[in-house]
Amino acid sequence: MNQVRLLKHLPRTTLDLDFTFGQETIALFGPSGAGKSLTLQAIAGLLRPDSGRIVINGTLLYDGEQNVALPPQARRIGYVMQDFALFPHLSVAENIVFGLDGLPRREQQARLAEMVSLLRLEGLEGRRPRQLSGGQQQRVALARALIIRPSLLLLDEPFAALDTPMRARLRRELLTVQRQLQLPTILVTHDLAEAHMLAERIAVLDEGRLLQIGAPAEVLRRPAALNVARFTGARNIFLGRLQRDESGWQMISRRATLPLRLPSEGSVYHDGILAQCMVRPEHITLVRPGEEPRRAGRRETLLQGTIVEELDHGLSHSLFFHLDNAGGTGPEHVDLEVELSHRSYELLGVVQRRQWTLAIKEEDVHLIGPAIPPHFEGPAPQPLPSILE
Repeated sequence: MNQVRLLKHLPRTTLDLDFTFGQETIALFGPSGAGKSLTLQAIAGLLRPDSGRIVINGTLLYDGEQNVALPPQARRIGYVMQDFALFPHLSVAENIVFGLDGLPRREQQARLAEMVSLLRLEGLEGRRPRQLSGGQQQRVALARALIIRPSLLLLDEPFAALDTPMRARLRRELLTVQRQLQLPTILVTHDLAEAHMLAERIAVLDEGRLLQIGAPAEVLRRPAALNVARFTGARNIFLGRLQRDESGWQMISRRATLPLRLPSEGSVYHDGILAQCMVRPEHITLVRPGEEPRRAGRRETLLQGTIVEELDHGLSHSLFFHLDNAGGTGPEHVDLEVELSHRSYELLGVVQRRQWTLAIKEEDVHLIGPAIPPHFEGPAPQPLPSILE
């Protein structure tokens, strides 16, 4: 098991993290300034923590109490930076073997051949970085990180500088390399789809602190904190009180004055508790006209609403609804956001209708963070911004 526990006070933030991981890929996800790249620098030995402990593959790299701090070159960590950091005056081959000083030349050449084959760099060995495409430079940087046979691979937004088609292809190639080498990896990314594709677990950071770490589906569907929900695109966030009736539990939202059925199995609620909940926009269904009676008895909430705005993203559409009996007027008043694929948008004939019945399954309504007791006298949670903001 690998361990990263570190505390570092910096002028604009404090890095305070503690997590463990195995033979897996962890994606560090969060906004700019959250501390993702600083975490990689601390693991690699480029930033010394004030305290903590870093153990990789059974080797103690840093321990503040024992005054252990191995230098970067002694840590056997492969590190691919966002700009690749290739040496412009060296050839591809010279860049790749740069970290193998001290090994016999025969061993260096054998490892070079292995990396050239693994990352499909045949015929490029004599070129300079300026003669390579962005994708080729990325593969050279990855080869240089892997040739030392590291115990851990660090990737700091390795695809950020590439165009969309190249990014998609190199993600697939990285997945292939990961399966072949079974190498623990920590990936920094701003791209949620990339984190979901490449990582077994996602660690969400904000202001130097770990908000949540878990499987991608768990982080997306069950965010542990309000900022996790916001960072991962859960734009329908409501504040309200929990209430129980003969049909089960529901939350009565303050903003939209609407009831949302809550999951019953495996949950413990308290009547009157003030809480926040979220519904992801892609988990809301538009019900065809006349189908409402056939949905009777389902464990879901049915709402009536009118589309007041929509955005066409090409492959998907964002629909912004004002709900009936929800209060508020004007086209700028939005209660709910729904996301549909372009195919669903066409099949439903959304362009021809403005008024719809919306269905939200109870298992798709998630309570965020700790609830607030009904007689709580402290300050209420801050008002939530419009979902258009």
